[in-house]
Amino acid sequence: QRSSGSPAPPPGCCAAHWWRQPGVAHARAGGPPRALRPEMQCDRPRGVPPAVRASALGPARFLASGCASIDKALGGGLRAGWLTEIAGEAGAGKTQLVMQFAIRCAMPVSLGGMGAPAAIICTEGSFPVRRMRTMAFAVWAALSAAQRSECEACGVGRDTLWDCHLVRNADSPESLVAAVAAAAACARAGRCAALLLDSIAGPFRVPDPDEGSGGAASKAAPGSAGGGGGGRRWFAGRAKALLGVSSVLRCVALERRLPVLVANQATAVLRPDDSTAAPDDVAPALGMAWAHAAHVRAMLLRRRGSANPQARAVRVVFHPAAASSACVCVLGEAGLGEAVLGEAP
Repeated sequence: QRSSGSPAPPPGCCAAHWWRQPGVAHARAGGPPRALRPEMQCDRPRGVPPAVRASALGPARFLASGCASIDKALGGGLRAGWLTEIAGEAGAGKTQLVMQFAIRCAMPVSLGGMGAPAAIICTEGSFPVRRMRTMAFAVWAALSAAQRSECEACGVGRDTLWDCHLVRNADSPESLVAAVAAAAACARAGRCAALLLDSIAGPFRVPDPDEGSGGAASKAAPGSAGGGGGGRRWFAGRAKALLGVSSVLRCVALERRLPVLVANQATAVLRPDDSTAAPDDVAPALGMAWAHAAHVRAMLLRRRGSANPQARAVRVVFHPAAASSACVCVLGEAGLGEAVLGEAP
């Protein structure tokens, strides 16, 4: 409730947004009004409704992948200010697509890039730098002479096309939170034009490293059965870390107007009749705790039964500004490219 001495919200501004303005006090549980903590203060201009500010962001900008079919399915590519999720099973090509967007990010805006390097957070072992360099050389070889001249005019060449900011290798929820914070600081400082995370599920799908060795499971309260208290605290900490990561990514995407791509693993979907899963019955990992975070969700699947073992299918599950669509692409030396005519999604 608002204290008697606090000002009323201005016209057109909701009360929930107004009480998050810096310097505005609020009362809780009948106590005296107090100021919000700095990390809870909103950076929006005071008294400006979110809808008004969103309409003043200008035209939409997109980061292209270099594959026209994928860009068309995504509504133009990775949209700046949005968080796009690409989920798929192991070996589908998620990391290849992340590196593909990172290479294109350094290109000029006229060629579908952002004109600045991207920041990549890797959570699944060492980052494949050699593969990214090979992809960059292949992308550069496919450019025309005019496109190469345009890149060189912006300071991008064959040996610098694959340059990016590799933040750190995050292998736990705590290290991922720190890595995302470092990437957000890099973006706010203007040193990168896109945030790419590969992948979000890696740090959260590993078992408790201290389980069975005096760790969280053994630190349960006295009298609890099976150490359930420690396990619940551990899972609660993971959920809090996941919420923090998603919040930071979405806020940075909106504040800095840059595209954010998050790769996600996939989990099998069991059938209720026989409790088995078909090869293509997969869904993005992390369940509903993560499902709300992405603005755009797409699946990258291997095309089983295709004559080409490198054929992949991209299916857009949800897009707020376009209908669900699908396309077929082929994994090659330069990443995911156009498929042969006649292939069906």
